[in-house]
Amino acid sequence: MDTRRRRKQLEDGGFWGVLTVGAFLLFHSRRMPAKWLLLPGVPLLLLLIFLVACHRGELPSGPDAAPSPPLALVSQYQITDLGDIYPKDINQQGLITGYGCGQGHEALLWRDGTLVKLEQQGSQSGTATGISDSGKIVGTLSSTDFVGFCLMEQAVIFHQDGNPQTLEPGPEYEVSSAHGVNRNGEVVGYSYPSDELDTRDTKENPCHAVRWDANGNAEDLGRFCGNVPCSAQAINDRGSVAGKWGDNFGLYTGRACLWRRGEFVDIGALPGDTDSVAYAINNADDVVGASNTSGGGNLAFLWRGGRLMSLGSLEAGGESCAFSINDRGQIVGSSAGRAVLWQDGKLWDLNQWIQEDSGWLLQAAVAVNEKGQIVGEGTFGGRHRGFLLTPK
Repeated sequence: MDTRRRRKQLEDGGFWGVLTVGAFLLFHSRRMPAKWLLLPGVPLLLLLIFLVACHRGELPSGPDAAPSPPLALVSQYQITDLGDIYPKDINQQGLITGYGCGQGHEALLWRDGTLVKLEQQGSQSGTATGISDSGKIVGTLSSTDFVGFCLMEQAVIFHQDGNPQTLEPGPEYEVSSAHGVNRNGEVVGYSYPSDELDTRDTKENPCHAVRWDANGNAEDLGRFCGNVPCSAQAINDRGSVAGKWGDNFGLYTGRACLWRRGEFVDIGALPGDTDSVAYAINNADDVVGASNTSGGGNLAFLWRGGRLMSLGSLEAGGESCAFSINDRGQIVGSSAGRAVLWQDGKLWDLNQWIQEDSGWLLQAAVAVNEKGQIVGEGTFGGRHRGFLLTPK
């Protein structure tokens, strides 16, 4: 029996118990001296007022009261060792994509308890960044070859069995990268021309956000934001896209933004900050990411219904970053070097919800699916490992 039901039964029992005693005293009041009624009457009256307040849910717990664990976490999590993988995404079937560090990055898929290396077709480096519920895997292949002044990068669709399929970046673009995919098979990322200097840290960066439809046709999203530099990180099932843009666009600069149904939205940054990035979006168009603080750190944010809110951090004045959000509103990320979960307006260290002597240190949670399964990275016995948390 959970805590809330148990408390409700106690409140109901006490509430009706006091009423019963009160009725008994009232019935026999004519046969009892008034002073006998006064002794139990006052405490009973105070108790009745207290229980009525509890019964109606109007009694505050007080600022110093320890928060009760959310119901979804009472049973804690089962942790699974994914091996030497840096996870990037998880779908509803529990398939996990990411990369490993061998001879360059190796695009990896975790399925049925096994890490599978995805075919890279001769490329020196590969990363599998996203996976749809139907199993469509997207990512990027790169090599040490140069196209103009740029390292060659190609947005691709990985196949679990077979060679990857290149996503053409569109006219006048040769270099591309894919980051997210939705249930409809639409893919988002960025592309840029190869005849420019590889200046992705400067405002001269010609990088543009791209959305590929299910047939692989590219759409330049940069036209919706004045053709300034921009990139796309995630797409939901409604086709809304989250990313960043701006004249000061770079790896660590720019502003979080949203493209939806032909509309461009500048999400902006938290008060006092100038730069931000959006990492994920759910089907309600809620966007999460990080705002770059004036002190050079990051602070996680949630953008919902046009309002930008700070998600805080584990330590006062500390840093945090939000990497993923599901349709239930669960948000995962990192803070103070620990994997965290934001749920029901509270921030939780996920290390508190696994066995204390497990040998794990969960450092970052990067994705959460609709079942509440969470993937991330940490250390086990002092060695880097990917992890999967499954609610019990």
